[in-house]
Amino acid sequence: MTDLIELCFNLKENCMGGIGNNSRELCYPGHAGGLCESCDINGEIWGEPYSTSAKFSCSKCSSLSGNIGIIFVLNLWIIISMFLSVKTCISMI
Repeated sequence: MTDLIELCFNLKENCMGGIGNNSRELCYPGHAGGLCESCDINGEIWGEPYSTSAKFSCSKCSSLSGNIGIIFVLNLWIIISMFLSVKTCISMI
């Protein structure tokens, strides 16, 4: 333990402040650590796992699962676009 007080300077919204000695009392949900900059990836503090969603921001892993569908659709669109582009180039030859 130390009496040294550090300010949250990267993303101040993560630090709720107050009197306490653990992340659950001092950090925004999903965040952990001394400056609330880490995510509770194993769900040990918040009861469910959180993952990094942006720099110094955490989101529930369950809410990130919708991204799989978006990634699939985008990849499909890229493949179709490439196929059509190559087909057009070949037909010009």
